[in-house]
Amino acid sequence: IAGEEKIPLAQALLIGTVQNVANKVTKYSLFDPCKEMAYIPLGPDAKVKGKAAVDVLGARLGRSIGAASQQLLVLLVGGGSILNCTPYIGALYLAAIAVWSNAVSVLGQLFESSEDKIKKVDNTPKLESIGQAITIIKSIEDRKREKKQNGGTGNSSDAKGRKPKA
Repeated sequence: IAGEEKIPLAQALLIGTVQNVANKVTKYSLFDPCKEMAYIPLGPDAKVKGKAAVDVLGARLGRSIGAASQQLLVLLVGGGSILNCTPYIGALYLAAIAVWSNAVSVLGQLFESSEDKIKKVDNTPKLESIGQAITIIKSIEDRKREKKQNGGTGNSSDAKGRKPKA
């Protein structure tokens, strides 16, 4: 078989190991986070359905099509040897990276446009009223604490800090 006697087993194992490591690094550091980012602009219902469709159907179908196409390439182009079709597989791999990079770019543009559509809400008045409410609650708690410390004798005041009329 052509080419097999020229590459020692140790070199073939090293090349395969490096390829598998590079594949896993690329998948877990680039592909998976980008895949999850694609669901961010979607609504809750579309997010669940889209994630289920991609994770279940897309992953299995993609692996099956990839394996079948590699086998066809080996049988039709490589003459039964995967070493003969490695340049073609490499070219397909680079083409897949180019398509993936383009998809990431388009996803980034869609993500930025969805962020622009989200209205910026000014919560300053709400935060100020919450701050006032916290101040009132704190003053009430302080008065309760003072009343408890004084034994509840004559030094009490109402919720607004006024002394009771005699």
